Amino acid sequence: MSLQLKIVLAIVVALIAIGIGMAAQRGVLQGSGESSVADIFGIKNVPSLTRSVKYSSDIAPDVKQTLEKHVADLRATLKENDTDYEAWLTLAIRYKQAGDLDKAREIWEYLASIHPDDVVPRHNLGDLYHHFLNDYTKAEMYYKQALELSPMNALDYLALYELYRYSLKQDTAAVDILKEGIGRVTENQPIDLYIALANFYVAKGDTSEAIANFTKARDLAQKTGNTSLVTQLNAEIAQLREP
Repeated sequence: MSLQLKIVLAIVVALIAIGIGMAAQRGVLQGSGESSVADIFGIKNVPSLTRSVKYSSDIAPDVKQTLEKHVADLRATLKENDTDYEAWLTLAIRYKQAGDLDKAREIWEYLASIHPDDVVPRHNLGDLYHHFLNDYTKAEMYYKQALELSPMNALDYLALYELYRYSLKQDTAAVDILKEGIGRVTENQPIDLYIALANFYVAKGDTSEAIANFTKARDLAQKTGNTSLVTQLNAEIAQLREP
């Protein structure tokens, strides 16, 4: 498995973990069946649960059928209890998978508005605006909001790095956000940031900095007992040291 793939998988795992944790925190709002979101928060812009879903034309028929069932089940759950945070979060993901980006965006904006301390919808909005809607200004805004709420989580440092490096072509900002993250995140999280920084220097032909950052990632991987990653990083370092 490549180092870049490991970073992607780490992001997915981190996002799932964050989503589960936030859903648990929202549990106080679930299951009562007595008060709606509008009652609790005094708002009226609850996303519609009746509008038709716009499915992408390239979705396979069996996949579409599965998504239709998931959407119907989630909508039924939310009609019974529209304070079910996890159901809203999952429904937005299903809308995105279906290709109805507007409905996904609407739910994430809604969740962000009623949960001002929630990282997940802000990260998801950043990803949506970055990779799907190509609105880089809004992507940066939402990623930064997520970092303000959770400055010790590597996920959005990596997301901002990708935005600056590949979409905005701002190398200085890309390097700076990784270094900022390395100085803030804890435990084994700096590993992915060091690897991203090392790969940046590889692409720029700066062998010395690439080796230095791969080495830092390797040393931290050794401390955490990740022997397979240590082996891969040693191979990267050895290759860079070849004449």
